[in-house]
Amino acid sequence: MRKKILYIIGAGGSAEFLQDKNNESLTTKILTDSLASEKLWSKTLSLIKDICNSNFRNFNLSIDDFWPILQDFNDNFDETYDNNQRLDKVTNNFETQIAYLDFIVDYCKNVKFTKITKFYPANHCGVKIKKRLCGELSDWLKLKMVPVWAREVIHQRINDFEFKAESKKILEKYFNNKLKEYDSVNIYSLNYDCLFSEALRNTDFVTGFNEKEVFRGKDFLDAKHSIAFLHGHQNFYVSGNAIQMAPNFDTAFRLRAEAFWANNHQTITQKMKSPSLITGIDKEKELQVDVYRYYYVRFVNDALKADGVCCIGYSCQDDHVNSIIRLFFDLGRQVTFIGNNSDCSGWECLNQFTSGFLNKGAINLDLSKIRIWCRGAKSFFENNSVDGYVKIK
Repeated sequence: MRKKILYIIGAGGSAEFLQDKNNESLTTKILTDSLASEKLWSKTLSLIKDICNSNFRNFNLSIDDFWPILQDFNDNFDETYDNNQRLDKVTNNFETQIAYLDFIVDYCKNVKFTKITKFYPANHCGVKIKKRLCGELSDWLKLKMVPVWAREVIHQRINDFEFKAESKKILEKYFNNKLKEYDSVNIYSLNYDCLFSEALRNTDFVTGFNEKEVFRGKDFLDAKHSIAFLHGHQNFYVSGNAIQMAPNFDTAFRLRAEAFWANNHQTITQKMKSPSLITGIDKEKELQVDVYRYYYVRFVNDALKADGVCCIGYSCQDDHVNSIIRLFFDLGRQVTFIGNNSDCSGWECLNQFTSGFLNKGAINLDLSKIRIWCRGAKSFFENNSVDGYVKIK
């Protein structure tokens, strides 16, 4: 009986294959820095305005007792805002930043206060906010960005990156060989970029989206070889109540902007968390829509049946993904980690890769079933020979 294999692709799985005009690689740090870029926020808003034309409106907002609510949201709030630190200086993780921003919009949407109920996420004007801490008024703060557009800012930054020469050929060659070697090959990407969907477009991998951009759940579940985007894709957009996949980013961005816009407060805020980019602290709550339900049903089934899992550029920080990897440890099946740290020893590398779920209970470590490749994703896809793996002693 031929074997089955599962791939989990994290940020490090794409970084070496994508670069922008400044020759920078696409990393989570790049995405985090983008949320602090007023220029990028302005560019995103300008593009949305062009799409919405005369329908676009600006609304001002001034709130007196707003920031204190956030004290219950994060233990570091007092220190953060007492010192007037920018959000990007407090955390180097864009998912945590977006969680803050989501909370702001949720609060504005739900609180019963005249000024706040007039809040429109479409507003991108500088917003002056006065905070009260310990009963004392502090200086005025200026909110430079509107939370609701954070995901589109991330998408715009990702779109700055293009495929490096030979990137598609390297991935297509590698996975075509795996299709010959294994009876079933299934890829689960945690990234938002188009790298794997484009590189494998002419292979036997099925995304579940047909030529009309409509997702067919049964086709996806029945496919021998599949590729899923667990946290979204820059070409996803919503049509009606369903997620569809546009042929390119510009089309998807336009469709998202058009669908997002409405002239009333309630409709806008209900759509604030675009399913094209699933992120934030509680991302599991955002996965209860059609495409993602099918993704996770198959994810679990594939993990139970697969002989091995290959984690490429994944830092093991998502509990819902780690629970799948734990299955392979618990069942004594092959687990392969691919990262980019040539300086660490076998045990050091293993501890780094598994630190994300070491506190979730004891792991069955059968060292004969664990492989670690520390030369990066590109090196692995080009030449994953036995000699390239770190020995764990």
